[in-house]
Amino acid sequence: MTEVVLDGVSKHYAEMVAVDRVSLRIPAGQFVALLGPSGCGKTTTLRMVAGFVDATQGRITIGGRDVTQLPPWRRNTGLVFQNYALFPHRTVAQNVGFGLQMRGIPRAEAAARVATALQRVKLQELADRLPKQLSGGQQQRVALARALVIEPDVLLLDEPLSNLDARLRLEMRTEIRALQRALELTAIFVTHDQEEAFAIADIVAVMHRGQVEQVGTPAEIYETPSTRFVAEFTGVHNLLPGRVTAPGRFETTDGLGLACTASRPLGSLLGVRPERLALLPAGATADNAVAGQVVSLAYLGAVAEAEVQLPSGPRLLARLPAHQAAVLAMGATVTLGWPASASLLLEDAHG
Repeated sequence: MTEVVLDGVSKHYAEMVAVDRVSLRIPAGQFVALLGPSGCGKTTTLRMVAGFVDATQGRITIGGRDVTQLPPWRRNTGLVFQNYALFPHRTVAQNVGFGLQMRGIPRAEAAARVATALQRVKLQELADRLPKQLSGGQQQRVALARALVIEPDVLLLDEPLSNLDARLRLEMRTEIRALQRALELTAIFVTHDQEEAFAIADIVAVMHRGQVEQVGTPAEIYETPSTRFVAEFTGVHNLLPGRVTAPGRFETTDGLGLACTASRPLGSLLGVRPERLALLPAGATADNAVAGQVVSLAYLGAVAEAEVQLPSGPRLLARLPAHQAAVLAMGATVTLGWPASASLLLEDAHG
């Protein structure tokens, strides 16, 4: 297993800064997701690790070896591209074995390694087919086998599931995670999908405007976002401006007093995730309870979203079990409640 370390790594294109002084440690054998919106620098960061993009400044080490100036073929990383990048005129087996051919691996050994790689991704019976004869999921498995067959120190995945439908995405992320664990590989995975990152990664690094805003386990990123951007990007739709007036108390700019448990004394925003809001029946109590009028309803299957206008001005988005939301009607007056522990204190800055 191999540790990867980025130390103050940047990438500039003329006046444009794509990646800005990123420092990140990827522990050996861990699965790390670079999560963020398009243009945040996550793919550029991955490609600098792979060696396909030269770092403008900073240092990259793989297994303790400085690889900053080394070409891709001397870094022993396996890269799975977003668009698969398969040779259309080569068979599945030839695509998978191409990297071994370039490394001068003897034919018999290469054939055995290709067979093993195809078996790992459950494609051993399709070795003689061309890419055009495969489904999208099968092509992605070929790309994964090609990355694994060279026995890389680090597996790099650039949004490998984005071209697949929902069912295949779920299936492939499960298979990728199982392979990574079985082979004890260090892996870096680029995605813009929060659910995907949380489901597959040991560690998540949230990127914004070329920088890493927060690093932590999926639970840490979700439960305790450290910046407004991280909170909004991971689904904190309800943000109320105001100030902390006493330990455990927050007052909004509209004069609404709310309970919280966070220890950040200078928080100027109180955030609540939609799924932490609950419909309170008459007579029920909660740490926080606010009444308002339903102004929109959206059925999403297992859940429904209700937007509630508060008399003081703001709107709160609640994500409720569909059977509860079924009794709601546009214009109805409801009371929403949430525990103090669900109140997130944040600074009013976008980073």
